Amino acid sequence: MEKEFACTNRRTILQTAGAGLVATLAGCSSSEENRTEPVSDSSPTETARVTETSSTPERRDPIDKTPEELLVTVDDIPIDGYNRVSFDKWNPQFRKIFDGPNRAARLFVQVNIYDSISQSESHYNSTVMSDIWSQISSPDESNELDIAVEGKYYLGKFQRAGNNYDRYVSFVKFRDANIYGQLMWAINRQPIEPQIIENVAETMYERWR
Repeated sequence: MEKEFACTNRRTILQTAGAGLVATLAGCSSSEENRTEPVSDSSPTETARVTETSSTPERRDPIDKTPEELLVTVDDIPIDGYNRVSFDKWNPQFRKIFDGPNRAARLFVQVNIYDSISQSESHYNSTVMSDIWSQISSPDESNELDIAVEGKYYLGKFQRAGNNYDRYVSFVKFRDANIYGQLMWAINRQPIEPQIIENVAETMYERWR
């Protein structure tokens, strides 16, 4: 199990929801390790070419970096015992997976590199937890995060068949210009502290700008 980590939250999660963030969907047996990501018909691209302006005035300039430059590394995870187990590429999606000690925890970090700002904004608006992790239905409420142009935090949980404990999934998504980013942190028995996943998301965003 991970050691406890005390960190200073550099941003404040705005409390817009009460305790009703947890959504449980029991009885499903599919595994998060075997989820299939959408695949684009176009060839993989390492950089982005933005051809339009955004409706969000804060960020109109494009981000032109490679996936490795945009994603966090194991050194950015503020808990000991994690190691990278894969780097998956499905244009326009690029994802790293980090396993915690004894696979009691797993962190997924992902960026989508688009050609246009509207594509990033559309993906952000349409993405919910249940699209990615079939055992969880997205909660009706979320917490807004002060990160990037806009960001949100969700918490869900499920129970695998044969296990008598819950597996919690903390989910953060955010966007800026032509880039969409997300983190999912799955851990047994208790969720990762919101401040920790937010700080990792913020570290990831600092790589963008």
